[in-house]
Amino acid sequence: MLRIKSTRSGRELAFTKYDGENFSIELKGGISATIRVYGYAPHSHDLSHWFSELGKQIHPWDGELVWESLEGEFKIKAICDFQGHVYFQVSLRPPPGTFEESFISVGLQSELGQLGNIASEARRFFDPSNT
Repeated sequence: MLRIKSTRSGRELAFTKYDGENFSIELKGGISATIRVYGYAPHSHDLSHWFSELGKQIHPWDGELVWESLEGEFKIKAICDFQGHVYFQVSLRPPPGTFEESFISVGLQSELGQLGNIASEARRFFDPSNT
């Protein structure tokens, strides 16, 4: 399991149940939502790479670092302010073709110093043999 806990609130983003092709996203804290994300191995490795690149950040950066699933049901964006606060914006929506559409977007705050640990957890989650 990969967890990102907010340093500002009780919010949490959890990645669970990765089977090499799909994984689940769970949002908790003030709002609860779960969605299954299609993330076959090459594309999920891109997400692991995204977290690795995030983990290499040692100074605040300009702009956004963004990853989105192939079908658009999950999107994560990270920005960092000049004080080293990292803001994750997480968006969930059902896959295309769903009749009862919905959309959830929430933010979580973390710290620049936590990104290395988050990246390590992401590598373990998406490639358990890479511990």
